[in-house]
Amino acid sequence: MKILIRLHVIGYNLDQLINKIYSLNIVCYNIYKIDKNKIKFSIHYKDFKKVKPLLKSYEYHINYLGLANFKNWFLKNLAIILIIPIALGAIIFSTKYIWDIKIYGGDNELNSSVFNILKENNVEVGKRISITSDDIEDILINQLPNIAQVSCIKRGTTFIINISKKLVYTPESFEPIRARFDGVVTDFSLISGTMAVSVGDFVKQGDILVYPFIADKNGVQTSVNPIAEVNATAYVVGSSQLAASTVVLARTGKQYTTSSIMFLNKNLFSKKSIKPFALYETSVYNENISSVLPIVKSKITYYELDYIVVENDLAENREKVEQESEMNAYNNLPENSKILDKQTTSIIVQDCLYSTTTLTISTIIS
Repeated sequence: MKILIRLHVIGYNLDQLINKIYSLNIVCYNIYKIDKNKIKFSIHYKDFKKVKPLLKSYEYHINYLGLANFKNWFLKNLAIILIIPIALGAIIFSTKYIWDIKIYGGDNELNSSVFNILKENNVEVGKRISITSDDIEDILINQLPNIAQVSCIKRGTTFIINISKKLVYTPESFEPIRARFDGVVTDFSLISGTMAVSVGDFVKQGDILVYPFIADKNGVQTSVNPIAEVNATAYVVGSSQLAASTVVLARTGKQYTTSSIMFLNKNLFSKKSIKPFALYETSVYNENISSVLPIVKSKITYYELDYIVVENDLAENREKVEQESEMNAYNNLPENSKILDKQTTSIIVQDCLYSTTTLTISTIIS
């Protein structure tokens, strides 16, 4: 439907005006001549810009009467006029709800778990989200230990969840490379396999450093023999201690000796053997008494032992104890390691001297 504009024109030679308008291929509708100097007519709204200069050139007085067919146009388009704001309101209202949930990166089992968790937190199709996307991400990370990362975003009426699954080691024919010592990873050189640690990570002895597989962009794993050199700053500890009073088992000075004569490992004669002491240690001395016959004289000496208390001067023995702790630390050094620092500390607690030596080293832990 074309929109018409109604004009009321006052002036002279109105018939000549109408003819000039028609000469411009403009149609006039509903012409009504009030008298010789007044006329009403309608033209298309788009043609008014052609007629207006003509009216001004002849100095006609113009009254704009508005849209000539506005009432009919309004009545015919009333339904559309009413529906548009209702539809817009419905669209705006519906965008506050979720009408679709899409999950990317998971398998059927994982997706099912995600939908169950969303449902428990009132995140469902046809409902409004009462919590933020960040809250949903935290909930999924905490309740699904087999996912590494998750991101959530609402686009229009669709709630989109992207999931990155953790790489799971499924051994086939190769074993992973594990840490031989505790330490902080400083650098690594990977030839084959998948790194399980990064530079700066603290690892304990036995932790996996390199997985025996590689994974493609779809997460499909292929077993490989892991080959890598992982370097770390590690710590080697040695310790020693000395008490102010030490109970030791020592000889008392008492002893008892017995003997026997042996021929071809057979006892020919022996002095009656007894155990003269409750605690003792023995020494055996064998002597050949013939240069021709295999005759051996065997002498056994028993030394009495007893527990005695030895008093130690901790100040005088401090250096000795520290040397022992340092020696123990060096005994624990792995091969091909470089010592970066050495710290020895000593302390006396309850009449006992404790010494600890810590070696900071750079070494290969793979």
